[in-house]
Amino acid sequence: MRTRIGVAVTALAAVAGLALAAPASAGGMTPQQHAPGSGTYPSSAAVHGYQFQTEPYGMNGAWCGPAATRLAITAQGKYPSVSTLASEERAGGSRSGAGTATIGLVTTSLNKHIGRNFYQNKTSKSLTTLKRDLRYDFTHGYVIVANVKGSAKDTQGRTRRYSGGHYLDVVGYYNGASRVTIEDIAYPRTPSSGSGYHRRYNMTTANLLNWINFGYSGYSA
Repeated sequence: MRTRIGVAVTALAAVAGLALAAPASAGGMTPQQHAPGSGTYPSSAAVHGYQFQTEPYGMNGAWCGPAATRLAITAQGKYPSVSTLASEERAGGSRSGAGTATIGLVTTSLNKHIGRNFYQNKTSKSLTTLKRDLRYDFTHGYVIVANVKGSAKDTQGRTRRYSGGHYLDVVGYYNGASRVTIEDIAYPRTPSSGSGYHRRYNMTTANLLNWINFGYSGYSA
């Protein structure tokens, strides 16, 4: 299932119930290794033009890393196949595959396919650092890929749960980076599954921080 999504500021505003400022274009930006500073950023920002594609049906979570990686790469106008990324990330070729072992494999694939060393492994738990990365990356047009584990509540009070670990994409922030918008590439579940079935949802940044699997992996930004 493949859908071309332009996450315009107005679209995120509809989700968040807020008017968002348009993020800066990433055109022509080729940092070798970005270092987010303490500059002035808009209170809300979102990434434009990525392509949403769920993890292939039947992979049972083994390819969530490659699928989340692909979404982030498409925001930069590149479109590798999920199977190519699965091979790079050593995720296995079937539903019994081991999956992407660590965020470092995601970071390597991201930088390879966007053609620049923008992404870094973020493995230390810090709300200040996460908010700084949100502001810097989104205002420059880059999606963040996070490895999460366990459960966390979204802003609707719905519990999102991945007891074995999962990769997903963070595509926007609002309320001064106190809340984020997530694109979840897990194959859609039915409402009766009890796991939540809407692929895009909002969450407090603090809840996302506690959800990220820092003890084993982290996020790429």
